[in-house]
Amino acid sequence: MVNLKKEAKNIADSSAKVEFISEVEATKGKTLTKKVLLSMTVQSMKALCSKLFKVDVLDQKLFYRQPEDVQEYPLDED
Repeated sequence: MVNLKKEAKNIADSSAKVEFISEVEATKGKTLTKKVLLSMTVQSMKALCSKLFKVDVLDQKLFYRQPEDVQEYPLDED
């Protein structure tokens, strides 16, 4: 488990740059980079992806991977 609790002095300290990559047929390969708050829930991230890639929330599967990692970790608990 990752603990990201940290005293944030400004918005830059409490956000992270995230790259979203679509694997849906209609938008396959589309990549978007967004800054999101570290406190953002998986449910909120799915809502964002729904708007970005026009995919229903119930049809989404989100995964997390560091740039240097090979393995993906599912984000399945909203």
